[in-house]
Amino acid sequence: MEKNIIKILSDNKLFAWYFNNRNCILIIGMIVLVIIAICMTKIIIRKVGKIEYKIIYGKPMAHIIIAIIIGNGLNAAGLKLEFSIEHMPILLLSSAMLITVSIQLAECIRFYRNFERVIKRTNIIVIGIIESMVLLLAIMGRLEIIELLVAVVGNITLKIINTFIDNCTRIQNKCVINNKLLTRDYSVEQEEDLFKSRKRQLNRICIELEAFSGEPFAIAISGEWGSGKTSFVNALKGRLKQVEFVNVECSIEYDIKAVLRELSSQLQEIYKNNNVYTERNGAIDKYFEKIGELVDDAGYGGMTKIIDKFQNNENSSYWENKAIMNQELDEFYKLTKKRIYFIIDDMDRIIDDGMRAVIFQVIRKSVELHNCVTLFMVDYEQLKSERMSREFLEKYINHQFELCDTEFEDIVEHYENSFLADSFWDEKSDYIIENGKKLKRNIAEHGQKILVSIQREIQNLQDSIKNGNASEQDERINKMHLEYLLDVEARLQSRMKNPRKVKRYLADIQSKLTIVDLVWFQDENPGKNEYSLEDWVETIHDIAFLKAFLFEEYDELIKAKSFYIFKKDEKNSYVVEFILNGFGAWLTLNERKEEVIEKVIYKLYSLDINTDKSQHQKLIEEIEAGSLQEEKLNLYVNECLGLNFNFHRMEKILNYIEDHNFKSQRDKCEIMVNIISILSGNYDIYIDGLIDIMKRVKIIIDRERAEGDFNEKERRLIEHYMQVLQTRLIFGNSSNICILLGILHNEDFTGDFENKNIDSISQLCNIILKVNESFPLPEFNKADTELNTLKNYFERMKVEFSEERFSYAETEIMYFWEKVEYALEILEIWFGNFNSLNQDVTDLREYYDNVKGEFNQSALKNANNLTKALREVENYILAHPEDINPGGAFIKLLFDIEKIDKDNHDYWGKDKRKVIIALSNIYEKFEKTPVFIRAFGDRWIFCKIRLFQLRRNMNM
Repeated sequence: MEKNIIKILSDNKLFAWYFNNRNCILIIGMIVLVIIAICMTKIIIRKVGKIEYKIIYGKPMAHIIIAIIIGNGLNAAGLKLEFSIEHMPILLLSSAMLITVSIQLAECIRFYRNFERVIKRTNIIVIGIIESMVLLLAIMGRLEIIELLVAVVGNITLKIINTFIDNCTRIQNKCVINNKLLTRDYSVEQEEDLFKSRKRQLNRICIELEAFSGEPFAIAISGEWGSGKTSFVNALKGRLKQVEFVNVECSIEYDIKAVLRELSSQLQEIYKNNNVYTERNGAIDKYFEKIGELVDDAGYGGMTKIIDKFQNNENSSYWENKAIMNQELDEFYKLTKKRIYFIIDDMDRIIDDGMRAVIFQVIRKSVELHNCVTLFMVDYEQLKSERMSREFLEKYINHQFELCDTEFEDIVEHYENSFLADSFWDEKSDYIIENGKKLKRNIAEHGQKILVSIQREIQNLQDSIKNGNASEQDERINKMHLEYLLDVEARLQSRMKNPRKVKRYLADIQSKLTIVDLVWFQDENPGKNEYSLEDWVETIHDIAFLKAFLFEEYDELIKAKSFYIFKKDEKNSYVVEFILNGFGAWLTLNERKEEVIEKVIYKLYSLDINTDKSQHQKLIEEIEAGSLQEEKLNLYVNECLGLNFNFHRMEKILNYIEDHNFKSQRDKCEIMVNIISILSGNYDIYIDGLIDIMKRVKIIIDRERAEGDFNEKERRLIEHYMQVLQTRLIFGNSSNICILLGILHNEDFTGDFENKNIDSISQLCNIILKVNESFPLPEFNKADTELNTLKNYFERMKVEFSEERFSYAETEIMYFWEKVEYALEILEIWFGNFNSLNQDVTDLREYYDNVKGEFNQSALKNANNLTKALREVENYILAHPEDINPGGAFIKLLFDIEKIDKDNHDYWGKDKRKVIIALSNIYEKFEKTPVFIRAFGDRWIFCKIRLFQLRRNMNM
């Protein structure tokens, strides 16, 4: 069986074909590999800026050379390898490749999320197979030049592919991170990313360092935490040429020996990278080990003894090792022309003053070496202590380099385009784009205004205390407030110049704008929500400012868990009031602004436009959508009647009451009683549309009365509220009636009205009849009812006022008369003849249905109906200027009339001219109405063209 398989494999045509065409196959393969290698190398250089040629090209060639040397050496020594299969080497290579690739392909599918790592491992295995094959062929003495070249090119290409995966793939794309570095809380790496003022300082320090002669030298680069020391040093690294850096962070490493080991290992790595030989356990190791032994011998309690030995030459072994170390560094400089820079970071963050002093002295003495510069990155004021006075530090530090303050405006200008770039506004809502871009233009100014407002209040408080005019209690409060604000000003002055805090401030604005846009303003119609009318962007800015620069107060605000509970915190709430515009909104009764602030603080990241609405907002939306619920009818009525009267919504509620099949008739009766109680209440009775609502309510109540649905209590309540309404209308207009009578008859009737409590139709009728006896009106007749008598009298009064003698003040007189007429019209509904059970609700909308927003079919029946329909819609537009439905109805009406005109030019006969004039008049009256132009655009404007064509057909 085995022989048969070997025979099949040895006679395989595929291997025979390969050997017959081997040179062409290998040359083509090599060319393809070279092209792949060149393309990927260019991409890597473009992305990263450099490539490790030694590792990519040097190692594969070295390994191949070693394999050739070993293989040829063994062959020369007489080692012979013979196989019974003729093409055994290529069979082994093919089998190994096939098995490896198959296994790795399966793993790529299984680990598809980061298959690049599987490819990297596969490449490493294949490189090993190729090197083994070269060794095998060398031992057999069958290695040819073409195979050798393909092996070298193949290994180099696989190395380049691995480097490409490390630097340019989606898993480990460092370039993407670097492109967005300014928006992250990372230190900048490049000089061009520094502020302008820091660039000038960088130039100065570079000049000073270039003058360094080689003697030990130390500089303290000083700045507050977060002020950009690391960024400054990163830029310094880019500027300094022929320099190697040793980085030591002391904030965590409190163990001196661990720090010394880190120094030793980094120095040895520098020697190795620069191809300078240094022995293991050589001068570098021995030098730092010796210092470590001194630490062990003395213990931390006896550190002062070690420092004394450093200074007094008491320990000859230490000084001998240091001399050797200096020789090593001198030789390193001669060979490489490079100096060593020790960067010691965060030493000021070591809490224990004693430990900080010890570590500082040991490190400084340890790195006080030839051709070495030490850069201490510290907050100089924080580094100082009782043990480390200024004089003490000056002994170890040659120069203190204080980073200059960067102005808040400069920092914002530097970073704002990184956080709020033009691309940030893509696909944002119109509200966020408009208000957010306005904020971006003034973001530095807004922040500065907060500081200025605090400084101005400080000055006011200081002046008040200095003048001494305030009471003892007020003076005490002023001093307390002054203390608060002085502390706030000091913190703001420092923190607003801190780049890290400014970046967090801008990042917070960016993230909050994004989230509030997604969960609030991306809704189909966010403008319907009453909270959308408030200034979310301003609120987000103020809270981001508070969080970034006054985080102590912000933390207390978060802990309170409620905006209103926080206000009990006198100190913090007093400070926050200067930051949050609207924090004291209760003073101006602007509750919505305060609620928006609370939502941004406590709920922004979980905000839901569908749930974060007031009850008022939810009720209004249910009415608008026509999804009313029986159990909420009283709530709907309270929202739409009374102070928040809305004719359109109230119409929908009454439609529901008329059409709905109530579970209990008692519920319907209670709702009607509630409605009439509100109508009789104390609010503006002269609202447009209220009369139509009263008519509908009266009709419904009369029907319920006729059917016996009201019980005795409800009937008494209805009668009571009707009498209350009568009293309001009569008593409320008694002064207007008195004025009109006085003007008409040139007499003072004040006594007649003041001495009598006139609050009913009967009492008013008696007064009017008494006045008429003394000053009779021409053609006035007493009617069958008291209410009709009053109507007759005031109609005659109107005729009198139209005479020339009243023309000078006719407009003002009619203003008071119309109020009385309005009251009489309402009285007619409730106490006159408007109580017929045959009255249909649709009669109130005879030609124009304002609920459906369209004209009824009867409007086009004749010219008279159309004229009345136009009068109805005109009155409705005047009462509801924001409703767009009348505009749409008018457009459709004109379209229908135009169609009728084409079918029958002589429609309506001689009345046609009157209709066209009426149409023209109403369009011209509302032609420039913005709400119609916005809603219908060209369709509304084209109405004028239709009217022109109709008028031209009539030669008008």
